[in-house]
Amino acid sequence: MQFRRHRTWLAVIAVLCALVASGCKRKTRNRIITLEETRTTDFFNSDSFPGSSVQTHNVADDRRAFSVPDESPDMLTLKVTFNGDRGSAIVTYTTLAASTGLYAHYYDGDVFTPPVALRAIDTTYVSLAPRQVVHAFLNTKNHDDDDARDRNGDALIAWAAEDVDQDGAPTADGVNRALFVTYFDESDADEIDRRFGFQEFATRVDAQDEAGENVGTFGIATDGLCGAARWGAVSAYQYGDETTAIELFWTQNENNDGVPGIDDIALYSVRFDPGEDLDDDLPLTPQRLTRLSIATLGASDAGTSSEETFLDSALQSYNNVLLFRMAANNLTGADDLPGGGIWGTPFLTNGTDVVFQTIAFDLETGSISPASVIHPVVPSATDAIENAAEPIALVSVTGPPPGLYGSDEGLATMVFVFLTLTNDPDLEVDFGDLANDGRVTLAEISEADGSLLGIALLDVEDPDISDSPDPGAISVVLSRNGDYLWAAWLETLDSGGTDEAMLWAAQYQTTRIGEDDVFPLPPALAGTVSAPFPLLTDVDGSPVVWFCFQDCLGYICGVQSNPDVMNVFAMRVEGAADVIHQVRLVADVDMDPPGCTPAVTASVLETFSLGDQPGAGPLNTPRHNFNAVDNGDDGHVLAVYRRDIDPVGTDFRLFAENGGTEAPGVLEIDSVVTYRQVPLQPLTLVCVPPGSSIGEYDSVDDSDDGERAHGARWIHILFLEDSSTEDSPNGDQLRTRAFFAEEDDLIFADRFTPSASPAEFEAPFDLGLPNLDTFGPDQPTVVGIEVEGDVVGVWFTQSEHVYFTAHDGESNDGETGWYNTDGISDPALVDDDTTFELPEVPRFFAPSCTCEGLDRAMVFWTKETDGFSGRRMFVRVLDSDID
Repeated sequence: MQFRRHRTWLAVIAVLCALVASGCKRKTRNRIITLEETRTTDFFNSDSFPGSSVQTHNVADDRRAFSVPDESPDMLTLKVTFNGDRGSAIVTYTTLAASTGLYAHYYDGDVFTPPVALRAIDTTYVSLAPRQVVHAFLNTKNHDDDDARDRNGDALIAWAAEDVDQDGAPTADGVNRALFVTYFDESDADEIDRRFGFQEFATRVDAQDEAGENVGTFGIATDGLCGAARWGAVSAYQYGDETTAIELFWTQNENNDGVPGIDDIALYSVRFDPGEDLDDDLPLTPQRLTRLSIATLGASDAGTSSEETFLDSALQSYNNVLLFRMAANNLTGADDLPGGGIWGTPFLTNGTDVVFQTIAFDLETGSISPASVIHPVVPSATDAIENAAEPIALVSVTGPPPGLYGSDEGLATMVFVFLTLTNDPDLEVDFGDLANDGRVTLAEISEADGSLLGIALLDVEDPDISDSPDPGAISVVLSRNGDYLWAAWLETLDSGGTDEAMLWAAQYQTTRIGEDDVFPLPPALAGTVSAPFPLLTDVDGSPVVWFCFQDCLGYICGVQSNPDVMNVFAMRVEGAADVIHQVRLVADVDMDPPGCTPAVTASVLETFSLGDQPGAGPLNTPRHNFNAVDNGDDGHVLAVYRRDIDPVGTDFRLFAENGGTEAPGVLEIDSVVTYRQVPLQPLTLVCVPPGSSIGEYDSVDDSDDGERAHGARWIHILFLEDSSTEDSPNGDQLRTRAFFAEEDDLIFADRFTPSASPAEFEAPFDLGLPNLDTFGPDQPTVVGIEVEGDVVGVWFTQSEHVYFTAHDGESNDGETGWYNTDGISDPALVDDDTTFELPEVPRFFAPSCTCEGLDRAMVFWTKETDGFSGRRMFVRVLDSDID
């Protein structure tokens, strides 16, 4: 695959200022293109965008937009689910009309169907929950059943809305939030009289119908998922594997005692079996509505003694396993816990037990396991000892749940890392506190039946101090070959004169799926979990402020030039300085003899002026002002950071530092110009090509398969820096350099494109509109980044338009590699619109379940159209196969 090099240039723009070594002067003064000019001038030829035209996907009835006329779409509700790398996708969104509707499109890899309103006989569109909508494909090409194979490519769309209180039953129902499923038949996608494949009236799947008996969170358990999924106010999952069956589950408010008001929250599920007898006039029907049995711990969730159990609204699933959190309290014998209340610390009172539980669905037979308690002990709701459990805090509101892995990563058991409390460590029978005494916990769970196979406490509990790990400061990372994972967390260390937050870590050796898809039982956790240890030497009065693992990690797709090495970085204030420490973690992957004894080496990476490395929270996942990746040299790193080089005032610049033995060094990589500074920002590093396969470690002869190691060829550094000209009002430009990781025979400075060598210095490349002085909301903002092989695609907004540029992955030959004309940035206009009409942030979506998501990546945006006071949605799709 190769991108077409973009050479069209429609505007006369002065040549970019040539820059030489540090302290150079301008040869010429560049003309600044004003913001007003961008509103009236078509600078870029949108035909150069390597993909579909905008008009191709204007599929509404009037062919003037993607969305329906006269109804402004709500971009916050836009949801796109790709069917793995097959090229197809389902799109849903609501509109801002008074009675809002849910609209759906199908994308077949080339074109979208027109918008179709999803509807049901017994519902209005009021109080729709659009961000919970679930799209589930039936990938049944290789299914054992003929009828199932005929349904290959079809899909289910689950959605919730209020019913209309018209069931006609002797006891009048109430207006409730109900759950519906619309079937999509891919074979009818071209048929207008069959609603382009979307079922006319959705099937209602829930049955509880008295006033207040609302459906809450819903999601799916299926082998069609790729990795862990979470379900709640916003659902986050990836889809695209083979599908045996689909289990739709949900939380349901129930009135059990006959008295108005909600008593309990129960779990329900229905099964969708693609092997059901095929009838072209009937959709796939839900089977065996089931009230799932939970472990009540001695409390009651039925009858007049109900209101003693309470389910969390956040659910997780992994393939066929549902993972949920439940609280129980039976101290007074009845009605302890207010149904429908808010989950949180005020809710936890003396004697309340909170645990995670699992339920496993047999996707072949339809049988359902009893609930298993995933906790170090099985609590009793009848005593005064509190137990508690809490998940790791989400890294992103749109991302998958952290710390949950299983067979999709090649693991023979499901592995779950979370926080637990079994009671106060003083051994008194009293009220404990998760915030003071919580423990980092790792559980091994059977995917076959959801049972707990083993559980281990990873951290060290000190009964004398409050030393619970912060759930927002725990990071769990799986190696790219799945042989091990590291958990790192902040927890108070009782040492010296004062107690400080310290960075701790523990390693876990996974058990891999064997040959012929055999799932061996894991050995005892005592032999596969390392002892916990603080990663730094204690310094009184100097707590760790933030930490992060190296970037570009990930199963298969990640970058590790040494498959057994990861690095973690921690910043703490030491005296009058911010000090970033680097800790090299060398995993123990040899399981014969049993035991897990990793090697850890800590060193100071860099020292900064006080306050210059604030990070962005205790877990610096935004990579705020600092980032680092594997540099291709035996697990060593390339670090990038923002530094103040002026000891008196402030003058922030961007530096790169190369570790290891191959071309070490420190280098300023921005423009090296006094009037340009680097603002506070997340620092983006893109590593290509991504991994595509993994090797195996032979624990018998301690030999590595050559594919276990995978280093990057290019590392792209994207950053903001003051705009191009000296008389700029300090707007920022999006710039980049590429580090050629494979070129180990060059010195550090010569491995950058554009060159950062003092002898042949070139300015970093402007990815945004050149010589354009934009600031505030008009500055370049990255919308999305995707890769395919060595090629990197970047979508960004500037001056309220969307642009695309790409690096072609060519060798380090002095060429920029990005879309350019005579070395000056020449991005392609995406939105194909010369007016000033993009106040909303565009939404970006890319194929899932793949390491390469560039092909068919989509950008959606809205703009006003003639004759309508509202806005309409548009979309453009990239085709990376265009020459």
